[in-house]
Amino acid sequence: MSDSTTSPSATTSPKLDPFGRRESWLRPPQDGHDSQTKRRQRALDAQKQRRVHAIEAARSSFRELEFMEDLSLAGSPESSDTEHGEALPPSSTAGGDAASNPPPVIGKTKRQRFKPKFHAWAKNLLSHAETLDLRHGLPEGLESDWRAVVVPKGKRCLCATMPTNAGVNTILYSRVAGRTLGRFRTSLPPDCLLDTVWDAELGVLWVLDLCAWRSTWFVECEADMRAFFLASKLSELDTQAYFPPSSPFATQSQAGTIKTLLVLPVPSVAPPLLPSTLLPLLDPLAAAPNPAPQALPVAVLAPYATPEGHLALAPAEVPIPLAPTGVLLYLSSAHYESGSTPLVSWVPCGAEVAAEDKDREGVERMRTLVSEWAQRGGGPAAVAGLGEGQQSHGMVDGSGAA
Repeated sequence: MSDSTTSPSATTSPKLDPFGRRESWLRPPQDGHDSQTKRRQRALDAQKQRRVHAIEAARSSFRELEFMEDLSLAGSPESSDTEHGEALPPSSTAGGDAASNPPPVIGKTKRQRFKPKFHAWAKNLLSHAETLDLRHGLPEGLESDWRAVVVPKGKRCLCATMPTNAGVNTILYSRVAGRTLGRFRTSLPPDCLLDTVWDAELGVLWVLDLCAWRSTWFVECEADMRAFFLASKLSELDTQAYFPPSSPFATQSQAGTIKTLLVLPVPSVAPPLLPSTLLPLLDPLAAAPNPAPQALPVAVLAPYATPEGHLALAPAEVPIPLAPTGVLLYLSSAHYESGSTPLVSWVPCGAEVAAEDKDREGVERMRTLVSEWAQRGGGPAAVAGLGEGQQSHGMVDGSGAA
């Protein structure tokens, strides 16, 4: 009786598998190359949609305004601090009180009162690149749509500047938690937010990217525009004084607590990225597991002691060693996005790549692919053919391994 009342459709009812788990188990494994490419394209489409919505919202707000109503040349003081959320703290309160007084001597019984401060506005404000998957070849459009940036050794941090207060105008925050790393003196103008790498051993602040400059936001600008603007502004800075931490003049010039950082742009290669430009960049990085530091000559004001024993500065050219840890690839048409994003790809050096991952990521793998690209002619068609060949070969290997 029970067999007659149970219909075949009841056993195959979609209610028994509402989420389609059985169907997902039977699907072939997802291709990692296609997955990263599709996520990159979805991120670009989302940026375009946000720009369209912002333009439409601005147009609708202007239509609702009456003629000559609420127009003023001066900004509203109530909205100036919250126009962009909590991304940039007010200049008058961004560590001004803490910078005006030297840090006190902390005893063991009072350390609980002097814990490092965490700032919610600085938490995860910087972008976090995805490791570039090179199992199936070079990324699509590498020759025209990407730019390469060398990442030196150091701590990735957010740099915020303010008006000079007691000799301090720059505060560094950790990338993830927004913890205050230190307060320094630099030649940067106030009200800037920069994506930087801090090398404490050299006393150098390497600038990777730009978020804001003099209260003007550039996060919705393309990567090429941000790189051009940042390079031009950093080149306009006055000649900087450089006091290496290991120098005997460092303690004399920094007044005990105020430290000076040398602000430098990182080496970068603008599109088009061809084998003729990529191989000179990748060869030194792939030469050994730990690439040798590259000396960059920089014009600075170097300290010296006068016959009377005073400290003086004189123009000089000092070689600054740059120890690279990898290469960042930026999509030229992408905006700046906070958090993890597929629009920025990370290619680490050999020391940071595991032995089992050398055939899928890293500078050595990329150099091999670029060399094959050069042998095919070095043009767009050559890189496209390389990607297809590597992709089909990778899928055969993957199915055989499975």
